[in-house]
Amino acid sequence: NIVRVGEELKKLLEEKGFRVIHDTTDHEPPKLATAYERSEQTMRYYQEKYPDMDLYIDLHRDAADVEKSKDDVVILEGKRCARIMFVVGKGTKYEDKPDFDANYALAERLTQDVYVSEKTFSFEKILEVLPEQTKLVLYYSKKPDMRKAVYKEIKKKAVCAEGDSLKEDALLKWLISSAKKEGIRLAKPVAELLIEICGSEMYALKNELEKLKYAQIFQPTEEDMRNIVAGSREYDIFNFHNAMMAGNYSEAFNIFEKLRRDRSALMGFIGLLVSKFSPMYMARQCADAGMNDRQIAERLSQATGIKHYPALFAARDCRDFQLEQIRRALQELEQADRALKTGGKLPEYKLMFLKIYGKV
Repeated sequence: NIVRVGEELKKLLEEKGFRVIHDTTDHEPPKLATAYERSEQTMRYYQEKYPDMDLYIDLHRDAADVEKSKDDVVILEGKRCARIMFVVGKGTKYEDKPDFDANYALAERLTQDVYVSEKTFSFEKILEVLPEQTKLVLYYSKKPDMRKAVYKEIKKKAVCAEGDSLKEDALLKWLISSAKKEGIRLAKPVAELLIEICGSEMYALKNELEKLKYAQIFQPTEEDMRNIVAGSREYDIFNFHNAMMAGNYSEAFNIFEKLRRDRSALMGFIGLLVSKFSPMYMARQCADAGMNDRQIAERLSQATGIKHYPALFAARDCRDFQLEQIRRALQELEQADRALKTGGKLPEYKLMFLKIYGKV
């Protein structure tokens, strides 16, 4: 009950020495759409009665549909707790915006304090149970503020080292350079193909170089890559996706046939296929907005955290689809995933994949 939350907030503020009035007027009747008008009247009443009042808080619960939206909670002391959000109207349609700057600054400050407190608590618990030799890699989009509680808490129990993130072409240069040290001459298109197949994990890429060296293939071709690289599920997806995109349906269906007997492998396959199409949806939106592949890849990486090369491939592949086709493909995959997880049966898979790839 939101009134109970208000009571708790009142109690906590009073414990810190604030004088608090908790008004429990129900502003929703007779019509929800005009509730804010009545809420404003209540606020103005207190404004006139107590002109020295510093802050008004209109406390709400999040009325989002939890069945359809993200379960946005934080775990504190083993309990699921609601997050806090401060809503500060910008008043874009109004010239008169009293105290907006001060309100916004206060909301930002409070949000940051809650965020740091939450993260510090989480790290305290993590650091208590981690083995001594554990290495934690934390990614910040901006330079971390060493004055923050999170940083100080980590520094108490660990040696901290900072480094810049890899630039978009750094992985490719590293791979070609690493291959050279092993006596392998890796042409740029071949190196790009290896990254596309294996992903951006350096450990996996290093393993593939070891395989090439063991097989004494010191000037590999793209065909060598396809033959030597491990037949992992990711590689199956790579081959399946490329075969479907090229219209080689028999080849694609043969790959799928090998997996369909194993339900868990099948679920993983569908999940990886979703990870192919999801970035393509956003990429297609960017393409429709007139962006080139490089711009799309940068936008995808910024918005979703996807690595540069997968983002670039999504930018390339999305151009073979219309936005609505990708949306329908994701719906088909979601239905297939749900069927597998609930013990149901997949639809006739050949027709399903032809629909997903917009061939029927």
